[in-house]
Amino acid sequence: QGRKSDDGAIARLAIMEGQATWLMSEYLARKAGQSLKTSPALVRMMSALGNSSGQFPVFDSAPLYLRQTLVFPYTQGLLFQQAVIEHDGNEGFAAVFRRPPVSTQQILHPEKYFEQAKPVLPPLPDPKLPRGFKALIGGSLGELDHEVLLEQYTNKREAGEIGPHWRGSVYELLENKKAARVVLLYAVEWDSPEMARRYLELYRQVLAKKWKQMKIASETGAAVTGSGDDGRFELRLNEAVVTSVEGLPAKAN
Repeated sequence: QGRKSDDGAIARLAIMEGQATWLMSEYLARKAGQSLKTSPALVRMMSALGNSSGQFPVFDSAPLYLRQTLVFPYTQGLLFQQAVIEHDGNEGFAAVFRRPPVSTQQILHPEKYFEQAKPVLPPLPDPKLPRGFKALIGGSLGELDHEVLLEQYTNKREAGEIGPHWRGSVYELLENKKAARVVLLYAVEWDSPEMARRYLELYRQVLAKKWKQMKIASETGAAVTGSGDDGRFELRLNEAVVTSVEGLPAKAN
């Protein structure tokens, strides 16, 4: 079931690892005469242990996405399990397996789990590609993915402020082997047109920073087109949805 969604699979992993981490931490706490159930400060301290703080140079030098997704199931999973226990008591241990979370957003914001807020699937853009392109891979991108993306290419404050407004995102890679070209189709929906407009501006910064060169062909409040290292791109805003097509072949003269 979880394999139907990349983001959902990470959320399910956070249940397994988070619950195991909670039980291990509770065992250690009880040996010291304490309990996570009565000490929120202790829970926060245990969850902070996932920060290596320079103890592991190889880990610290790894890409941000790898570092964040490796520790997420343990640190955020622990905090999520604590929230479920506070909400449902010991019944929460089994409840999360009977009704597992469907997104990393539900792990990051347990109230979304209790509200059963499910991700939406915004439609992908259709760039009317020429013949020869075939689907290579596709899937979902969650709040965690977007927060890491924004932290890497903008800053952590922006990532933390806009991330919770995520509602759903999908992507697909299309390949034309003969032309040696891969095109990215990407769509993300936010909870308001205002937040989507803000993300459009931030994603424009992402494009400029991830490429060595970026040339703007046209720019309005709702669209930016141009070219980057991989070919032409089209970044657009439609109400609360931001879409991007990247890697397009050059236009015929």
